[in-house]
Amino acid sequence: MELNQEIYIGDIGGRSYAKATHCDLGLTQTLFGYRLGFRFKIQPLSPDQDNPVSILGWEVDVFCKGPQGSVPIGRAFPGLADHGEERHEIGKWEWYLTRELDLSSSDFARLVEITHSGDMTFEFEAAPQLHNPRHNSKANRGVLVIPQSEWLEYLNRGGMDRFELITVRIPIRASHSHAPFVNALGKIRQAEAQCNRGEWNAAVASCRAAWRTVLSVAPSGTQPFEHLLSSALVDPKRKGFARAVIKGLHDILNEGVHLERDIKNEVVDSNLIRADALLCLHLYSAVLGYVSSLMPVDGQP
Repeated sequence: MELNQEIYIGDIGGRSYAKATHCDLGLTQTLFGYRLGFRFKIQPLSPDQDNPVSILGWEVDVFCKGPQGSVPIGRAFPGLADHGEERHEIGKWEWYLTRELDLSSSDFARLVEITHSGDMTFEFEAAPQLHNPRHNSKANRGVLVIPQSEWLEYLNRGGMDRFELITVRIPIRASHSHAPFVNALGKIRQAEAQCNRGEWNAAVASCRAAWRTVLSVAPSGTQPFEHLLSSALVDPKRKGFARAVIKGLHDILNEGVHLERDIKNEVVDSNLIRADALLCLHLYSAVLGYVSSLMPVDGQP
């Protein structure tokens, strides 16, 4: 992938000996988190055959550009291929330098959080260690912008989900025995995918559809809440608590309908934001999981 801003390797006298023109990103899961790998393609610039300059090392600090500006991530270390002997005489041929950066799961989740609404922008500040330069070496900056769609693909391949911290609590035994909850869970997963794409209104609509799927199993003429709880709870206090919980969610469902477009009445979609979609994901997931866990299995409570 071409760098949006190339990184020049040169000295304070204004002489550039080489430049990084491309950077391929690698993302792998480690024991305690994730490893970012940056493989830079280095192109020589007008090498001096009589007085060749060599690069002995390359210190690269990595930043992430968020809504509030650049956020430092850390200093990258040489990749395994570069550990043995990094010295390279700058001649006629291109070569590669790899830098890697390890992040804990929580730090990587925060990195993903910074970039939830757009492209992923990495910034680099690279200081070379040079042998035989005309002047002292100079640090230079570079930029790599990864489009949002490609960044999501990196996350998927690396085993990272933007919503991996959201746990949909639907017990396996209950979900296997109650088809509506299986279907509802599928709609919740659909809502997560829509959030990944920034489709906030669609995500909220999918959450409401998941709840309607569960309510729709009530026989005609019965109250959906009572049907869900009739065989689940015998303690009147617990049943009252559960009824209040799911009634509160149902009230939100009814209010949420007013957020949708109504062509007949010339009502346009509300402009929902990410926070609205995340609230619905948390709320509906938790209550669906709670109600599912109350369902009896094979006649057992």
